[in-house]
Amino acid sequence: MADVNEECARAFFESCNFLVRTNVTYYFQPAGNVGNDSDIDLVVCNVNPDIQYAPPNFVLLEEDLKGIHHASVECKGWHNDNFTPSLINENPDIFNFARPEAVTKAAEVLGTNMFKKILIVSSLSPNQPYRQNSIHILLEHGIDHVIEFQTIVAKLWNVVQLNKDYKSEILQTIRLIKKYH
Repeated sequence: MADVNEECARAFFESCNFLVRTNVTYYFQPAGNVGNDSDIDLVVCNVNPDIQYAPPNFVLLEEDLKGIHHASVECKGWHNDNFTPSLINENPDIFNFARPEAVTKAAEVLGTNMFKKILIVSSLSPNQPYRQNSIHILLEHGIDHVIEFQTIVAKLWNVVQLNKDYKSEILQTIRLIKKYH
């Protein structure tokens, strides 16, 4: 079964008029170790981007997506934790999708090397010094934007209609929760 966080992210981007490809595999060899296959969770392409709009903030909201043309996306739900500097520093694999090998593969799939690297997280810390430090660390590692899961869930909640059946298990589950409160 696919990762629920990735399925939510896919449904979110599709509801925002993006074409989505999942689990893009690439190969990398860490220093001194045996090579590994890894994957980029999503690569996305905006069907109707606003070429005049540049997202104003690091943390994206739904309306900011209109300025994203192409992106490589990594989902880290970890819903029991806020993303703090210590959590980020203890989990360097967060940045695998920003590795040169992953960037090369994303560019190949997207047909352009002009794309954003977006990290989806449960939430950044509400504590401003931790939040700002986390953003600084993410930027240093090549992350262009973050989307917090609350943005994704709110969008999916709003687009799901009670009188419609969905092929997506995620959207159908949201429909049932809405219907039966």
